[in-house]
Amino acid sequence: SEKQVDRILLAIILTSIPICLYGIGQHFSIEPAIFQGSDTFRVGSTLGNPVFLAAYLIMILPLTLSRVAIRIQAFRSERGRQPLDLILASAYALFAMLQAATVFFTVSRGPALGLLAGCVVMVLLFAVVWRKRWLVSGILLAGLLLAAGLVLATLGNSRLLDLSQRRDLQRFSQILNPQTGGSSRRAIWSLAAQAARFSKVLETCDGRRDRLANWRFLVGYGPESVRHVTRLYRSPEYNRMMEDEAFLDHFHNDFWDRLLTTGFLGLAASLALKFLVLYY
Repeated sequence: SEKQVDRILLAIILTSIPICLYGIGQHFSIEPAIFQGSDTFRVGSTLGNPVFLAAYLIMILPLTLSRVAIRIQAFRSERGRQPLDLILASAYALFAMLQAATVFFTVSRGPALGLLAGCVVMVLLFAVVWRKRWLVSGILLAGLLLAAGLVLATLGNSRLLDLSQRRDLQRFSQILNPQTGGSSRRAIWSLAAQAARFSKVLETCDGRRDRLANWRFLVGYGPESVRHVTRLYRSPEYNRMMEDEAFLDHFHNDFWDRLLTTGFLGLAASLALKFLVLYY
């Protein structure tokens, strides 16, 4: 029922608030517990990884924004202005600001692009349901302005250059720069493609060879094995370029991570599960 959906969404949104508050505390150096790898520049909150934290929040932020829009629409509806609708809209707006601030403090470019795509889809859906054509025009205009800002910041010959030199904004301004925005990902995925051939055999410290080497292409190397497998395929050129990825534990790509850790059988099962969820 509609009430059950509202309760589920409320539980999802409220669960994210302590996580956001912890991440914001990390950013301002008031983290109550310091762990190895803690960083005030790119916060990871209780998830421990900036990318994972941002990926989690970008799935919830559009839901929170939709609650704001729905409550405002209810407040302005013909049934009369209910103070509860305005109070809930204000609360959801506060939650959305906390989530957006935490996503920004993660300084994660991929999730930021995903958030933009999610917000665009949400606005377009509202435009269809509410029959508001100006929403479509507004989202197109906002997209053009954002794209123009990224291009100008990337080219580095505009007044946006000084702003884009801030350490946090610099990562976002380099999204469209082929030299800095995606070179590391291309190198990592190229390494993943080499490892996906399963052409080399793992060995233990005492020289024993992997007894399942001939079956690895089917079953993979197991969870948390990317770091050990990629050592077999890393070239000196890769090591010089990727000094920050000395201990690569994932490929920043679910396809390659699934293939290396679970093999073709695991990858096929994962894709089949996602297809069935979407189909049914």
